[in-house]
Amino acid sequence: MKKNFKLLSLTFLLIFLISSCQEPKKIKEKHWQFISARDNGLSFDRPFVYRAIAPTNWIRKNPKNDESIQDTRKANCEFYLLNEEKEKGMRLTIHTFPIQNLQLSISNEAQIARWKQQFSYLNPLSIKVTSLSRGGFNGLAFEAEGIIDDKQTMVIAWSMKLAPLYSHLLQQTREVKQELLADYTIKVVGDPEFMKTNRLDIIEFAKSFELIEELPNPL
Repeated sequence: MKKNFKLLSLTFLLIFLISSCQEPKKIKEKHWQFISARDNGLSFDRPFVYRAIAPTNWIRKNPKNDESIQDTRKANCEFYLLNEEKEKGMRLTIHTFPIQNLQLSISNEAQIARWKQQFSYLNPLSIKVTSLSRGGFNGLAFEAEGIIDDKQTMVIAWSMKLAPLYSHLLQQTREVKQELLADYTIKVVGDPEFMKTNRLDIIEFAKSFELIEELPNPL
């Protein structure tokens, strides 16, 4: 009995020594990123409207200060990440769509359909579309794998619209800021394995994406 106890004690001691010698895992640093709205084409003034949490190793690319991004085909902001060999990577783009006329607003379903069409081959088994609601916005999350530009590619993306209740409340405000009413999309494209490795950071970025200004209380 004593021998078994000694053996068990030695086993626990050995496990403790091995685990204590291992290097502690590095905690990935993250911070808030502030993202601007579009300019109106008359001036290049672009107020910060959104924010989101991103890892510090993501490379950010902003539009040039002396160029207009009124054209919604241009990104409000982009982020990049490459592996050490710079062979694999991903690109995250944010687009906002100011609402001048609600009838001209592109539906979330139409946005998903457009993303699907960008694949020359789309694996039907990889397609995931999920409805969600957060931060005062309603929308769809899209995920798929296939071939884009002759490369195996993964896409994770979100198409979001301000909930009708908040849109109505904001439009009742005398000095409504039109940029708060905009739809937005977040789209991440890249190598599938690389994207899966960074999936948690991508999801956290999208979940944390929100308006800086607090929305009106509906009560």
